[in-house]
Amino acid sequence: MSKLRHLVSGNLQRHLALLFLLLAASLMGLGGLYWVQVLEPRLEADARAAAGAIAQSHARNLADALAAAHRSGDAHVLQEAMDEILVLNEPTTGTPFVIGLRVLADRDLIASPATLHRGRACSDCFHIEVPLYSRAPHELLGRAEFDSSTAFVEHLKNRVRERLLIGSMLAASVLLLAWWNVAGMFRRVKANEEAASAAMRVKSAFLATMSHEIRTPMNGVLGMVHLLRDTPLSPQQREYVDAIATSGETLLTILDDVLDLSKIEAGKLRIDLQPMELRRLVEDIVLLNSAVARTKGLALSLSFDPRVPAWVLGDPVRLRQVLQNLVGNALKFTPKGFVELAVEVTEMERAAPDRIAVLFAVRDTGIGISPADQSHLFEDFSQADSSISRKFGGTGLGLAICKRLITAMGGRIGVDSEPGSGSSFFFVLQLEGAEPPHRTVPETGNGELERRPLRVLVAEDGEINRRVVRALLQKEGHTVLEAENGREAIRCLLAEDVDVILMDVQMPEMDGLEATRRIRALDDVKANVPIIALTANALLEERAVFETVGMNAYITKPFQPAQLYRALTQLAPADGRSRKQPGARRAPG
Repeated sequence: MSKLRHLVSGNLQRHLALLFLLLAASLMGLGGLYWVQVLEPRLEADARAAAGAIAQSHARNLADALAAAHRSGDAHVLQEAMDEILVLNEPTTGTPFVIGLRVLADRDLIASPATLHRGRACSDCFHIEVPLYSRAPHELLGRAEFDSSTAFVEHLKNRVRERLLIGSMLAASVLLLAWWNVAGMFRRVKANEEAASAAMRVKSAFLATMSHEIRTPMNGVLGMVHLLRDTPLSPQQREYVDAIATSGETLLTILDDVLDLSKIEAGKLRIDLQPMELRRLVEDIVLLNSAVARTKGLALSLSFDPRVPAWVLGDPVRLRQVLQNLVGNALKFTPKGFVELAVEVTEMERAAPDRIAVLFAVRDTGIGISPADQSHLFEDFSQADSSISRKFGGTGLGLAICKRLITAMGGRIGVDSEPGSGSSFFFVLQLEGAEPPHRTVPETGNGELERRPLRVLVAEDGEINRRVVRALLQKEGHTVLEAENGREAIRCLLAEDVDVILMDVQMPEMDGLEATRRIRALDDVKANVPIIALTANALLEERAVFETVGMNAYITKPFQPAQLYRALTQLAPADGRSRKQPGARRAPG
């Protein structure tokens, strides 16, 4: 996903750069066309208008001089005014404004002649004619004809061009600066993405290590607790053993919550749709929590709508996680009364074609929740108030994870509650009916999976975990062979008849993954021996590797004995011979 984001980011930058170049080229082309077709003619007209304005400014002096010549009867005053205009040049370039100048009187205002001409003839000049009026009274005295040089007009056009060029350069600078800022923004975004990706990799590695380092010894602790429960114990000793088991399971719940939240934040949460027997799933939830309900004197019941399909497509692991959290919370916060798990078809929302809207509700007669606390109940690390955490414990992550899991499954979750009147936590999923999977495992007459003695190779480097697995297997009548690493496991497999291998993933000398690769590469029937991964890594993306190397299933440490027994029964060949098994899947619990 990180590589994809970087690829998209790089492509986006290249596309934006190409778009910017195309835009710049288009603007330059349009600018050139606009210059030739519109701007140049307009510049010519504007330059002539500017020259006309200059001529108008000189006309006042000429009119005054013409009036003075009339009063004095001497044209010398007018001639001097005309000469002054002729010698005027553009100050920066020295370009003369007027080459030739004529003044024509409408009446005989001066002695002689009626038309005065100063300067020289000009064939390439353009002609400007300006009327001359007296100041008071306002009457027409004559007109002045200016022969302005084309060089002066060109000078005026160049001044306008310079302004336009400066404006274009400023616009180009603004565009360049904008592109620089955009490019810098993309560089910063890419750098931030790389830093975030690196931080996420470090975080994932840390969580994977933490999960492994906690789960591995906890498997020994809880495994020994299971074995200890099967020995004669006094009531006080059994109470101590139960406390150890409860504390260990609580620690694992917190660890699972942190790992789930990390996966959700990293966008790595996957919903694994498969056929699941819904009624059996919810019955298992009730059965699992019945002992807690009895201990607290609570009535725990199940209400299942017969209109709900028996088999549906869904993620049983995630659905079980959400229901267990909601039922567990209801039992925790209900001092007396009842807790009910209800599954029913609902008309609360319109179902999509070929689907049915199913409401899951956990109702209780517990302490209830105020409306103010309900508003942030599904936020991370949130509980109704601090006294709840002190009295009942918990991290405040459970409901936040439930909301994200239900959202990932396309549903919605909510709560109805009043303080002192109990609560109803509910969620709605649109489920599609499914056919039950074909059973490939022999069953006994009462529907139970058939069990027979097996020769099980346990490849595990931890001595305590080997002792736990050995005791659990021997209790069921299985023969146990042991190896401390992958290399020993391969030697043992080649030397002995083995029905199933329980393969730890992380071992010295040769880990379980490499050992599995080499076993699958054997040119022998033993290459098909079923291999069950024993892993303390709870990260889902790591588990995909198990199927890649050829493992058939995996069990996450610490595991329940029933989970181990069921995995062995489902994967072990019925005739005692190794046979081809399907790809890796989570062992049923």
